[in-house]
Amino acid sequence: MKLPLISRKKHNEIVGRLESKNKELAEANAIFAVKLRRIMNLIGKLKATVPMSNVRFIQNVKDVFEK
Repeated sequence: MKLPLISRKKHNEIVGRLESKNKELAEANAIFAVKLRRIMNLIGKLKATVPMSNVRFIQNVKDVFEK
């Protein structure tokens, strides 16, 4: 399979866009990881304490995503 030939300028533009997209996705992933960790902590607390009402638990999860 032959790859198309592109100019160095075009190549650098494509690489630049991919690097910026990768950085953006890495930041989003870090934010998601923090939110997931908070939810897992809520689940751990839910298991460890007296039964929490479903409404309260759902509100706690909503609070995680609003921060």
